[in-house]
Amino acid sequence: MSDRVLVEHIPSCDMCKRKAYADARIPDGPWANLCNTHFTMYGCSLGTGRGQVFEVGNADFQARADDAEEGASALLGKSGAAEIRALYGDDTDGFIADMEDFGLA
Repeated sequence: MSDRVLVEHIPSCDMCKRKAYADARIPDGPWANLCNTHFTMYGCSLGTGRGQVFEVGNADFQARADDAEEGASALLGKSGAAEIRALYGDDTDGFIADMEDFGLA
């Protein structure tokens, strides 16, 4: 098993709701999605049976996000599409869903 895991989007930390760094086993405790601060605070580590760092990397998902960006650019121009995309921040799922609803992805 790797010390990295590919995900479509980075989940929230189970402790504080910031962006999670890893899915890790808390020593003598449960598994949790942890931000870098909590990962370090609880003394977690990476590797088989210990933890994996989240990495966005689903090729199909990335293709859908790219299609949504292209559709928005075709309708709104590059600067308009960039402004719309910026409103979604890290919510790529929401951006893709909305662009699909408008027939742009």
